[in-house]
Amino acid sequence: MHKTRSLPERYRKMVADAVLADPINYNEAFLGKAMDAYANWILKHSSWGGQIELSILSKLLKTEIAAFDVIRNRHDVYGSDEDLKRR
Repeated sequence: MHKTRSLPERYRKMVADAVLADPINYNEAFLGKAMDAYANWILKHSSWGGQIELSILSKLLKTEIAAFDVIRNRHDVYGSDEDLKRR
Protein backbone atom coordinates (compact mmCIF):
# COMPACT_ATOMS: atom_id res chain seq x y z
CA MET A 1 0.00 0.00 0.00
CA HIS A 2 1.29 3.47 -0.90
CA LYS A 3 1.91 5.66 2.13
CA THR A 4 1.42 9.41 1.75
CA ARG A 5 4.47 11.44 2.68
CA SER A 6 4.27 13.64 5.74
CA LEU A 7 4.70 17.39 5.34
CA PRO A 8 8.31 17.35 6.62
CA GLU A 9 9.14 14.55 4.16
CA ARG A 10 7.62 16.53 1.30
CA TYR A 11 9.59 19.64 2.29
CA ARG A 12 12.81 17.62 2.49
CA LYS A 13 12.12 16.19 -0.98
CA MET A 14 11.41 19.66 -2.36
CA VAL A 15 14.75 20.92 -1.02
CA ALA A 16 16.67 17.90 -2.33
CA ASP A 17 15.08 18.26 -5.77
CA ALA A 18 15.83 22.00 -5.89
CA VAL A 19 19.47 21.42 -5.01
CA LEU A 20 19.89 18.71 -7.61
CA ALA A 21 18.20 20.84 -10.28
CA ASP A 22 20.53 23.83 -9.80
CA PRO A 23 24.21 22.85 -9.86
CA ILE A 24 25.29 26.46 -10.46
CA ASN A 25 23.88 27.87 -7.22
CA TYR A 26 24.00 24.72 -5.13
CA ASN A 27 27.48 23.46 -5.85
CA GLU A 28 29.84 21.57 -3.56
CA ALA A 29 31.56 24.74 -2.39
CA PHE A 30 28.24 26.25 -1.32
CA LEU A 31 26.76 23.09 0.20
CA GLY A 32 29.91 21.82 1.88
CA LYS A 33 29.48 18.43 0.24
CA ALA A 34 28.67 16.97 -3.16
CA MET A 35 25.15 17.71 -4.40
CA ASP A 36 24.02 14.08 -4.35
CA ALA A 37 25.49 13.56 -0.88
CA TYR A 38 23.70 16.68 0.33
CA ALA A 39 20.40 15.59 -1.23
CA ASN A 40 20.67 12.18 0.46
CA TRP A 41 21.61 13.84 3.76
CA ILE A 42 18.67 16.28 3.83
CA LEU A 43 16.20 13.45 3.12
CA LYS A 44 17.13 11.75 6.42
CA HIS A 45 14.84 12.32 9.40
CA SER A 46 17.89 12.86 11.61
CA SER A 47 19.22 15.77 9.52
CA TRP A 48 18.42 19.34 10.46
CA GLY A 49 18.36 22.08 7.87
CA GLY A 50 19.13 25.75 8.21
CA GLN A 51 19.65 28.77 6.02
CA ILE A 52 19.92 26.88 2.73
CA GLU A 53 16.72 24.94 3.30
CA LEU A 54 14.71 27.92 4.55
CA SER A 55 15.82 29.99 1.58
CA ILE A 56 14.80 27.26 -0.87
CA LEU A 57 11.45 26.65 0.84
CA SER A 58 10.68 30.38 0.91
CA LYS A 59 11.14 30.54 -2.85
CA LEU A 60 9.24 27.35 -3.62
CA LEU A 61 6.34 28.09 -1.28
CA LYS A 62 6.30 31.80 -2.21
CA THR A 63 6.21 32.57 1.50
CA GLU A 64 8.36 34.83 3.64
CA ILE A 65 9.88 32.77 6.46
CA ALA A 66 11.34 34.26 9.64
CA ALA A 67 13.76 32.25 11.77
CA PHE A 68 14.75 33.34 15.26
CA ASP A 69 17.88 32.31 17.14
CA VAL A 70 17.11 33.15 20.77
CA ILE A 71 20.56 32.14 22.00
CA ARG A 72 22.42 34.53 19.68
CA ASN A 73 19.57 37.08 19.71
CA ARG A 74 19.35 37.15 15.94
CA HIS A 75 16.71 36.73 13.27
CA ASP A 76 16.77 36.06 9.54
CA VAL A 77 13.92 36.63 7.12
CA TYR A 78 13.95 34.56 3.94
CA GLY A 79 12.10 35.94 0.94
CA SER A 80 11.98 39.50 2.30
CA ASP A 81 13.66 40.77 -0.86
CA GLU A 82 11.04 39.20 -3.13
CA ASP A 83 7.89 41.17 -2.12
CA LEU A 84 6.03 38.02 -1.12
CA LYS A 85 2.46 38.38 0.12
CA ARG A 86 2.47 35.33 2.41
CA ARG A 87 4.32 35.37 5.69
